[in-house]
Amino acid sequence: MKKKKRSIFGALLKTIVILLIIIIVFGVIAGFFYINALSKGLPSIDVLTYSPDQASQIFDYKGNLITNVYAFENRIYVPLDNIADSLKKALITQEDKRFYEHGALDFRGILRAVWIDVTHFSLAQGASTITQQLARSMFLTNEVSAKRKIEEALIAIQLEKRFTKDQILEMYLNQVYFGAGA
Repeated sequence: MKKKKRSIFGALLKTIVILLIIIIVFGVIAGFFYINALSKGLPSIDVLTYSPDQASQIFDYKGNLITNVYAFENRIYVPLDNIADSLKKALITQEDKRFYEHGALDFRGILRAVWIDVTHFSLAQGASTITQQLARSMFLTNEVSAKRKIEEALIAIQLEKRFTKDQILEMYLNQVYFGAGA
């Protein structure tokens, strides 16, 4: 009788494991096709030369600034070399401590965020890298969805292939909104 119980339990366990493997395989295949379909609709960054809308500056005949004229944003592009190191370090410390150590995605950060979200029963922890935030700011909306997050990751991967970390940081500092008057 004991042997029969064990064999039924073993058969049931084997069936469950096989079903889980089949579900995982189909999930991976479906995920691949979904990501592939999403990537076809994304903007191409191959021809991207970063030039954000900037304010026009009007000077008097002595070279004194009279005013800035702008349509939507009062923005003056600043090269990375002209940005204070303290600002760059503060941004990296706050937004993406391992910016220079990982690629477009920070898998350690993603695992940390998932762990915190699961253990605290919330979705409060973010895991977007500076590159992902730049991708969202330049090409996507702030919609909160898995689809937008996947698109953000795919664009971030393209950005990391095309630009250096310093170029990405420079674009980020000139693109992302830092608050009223910043």
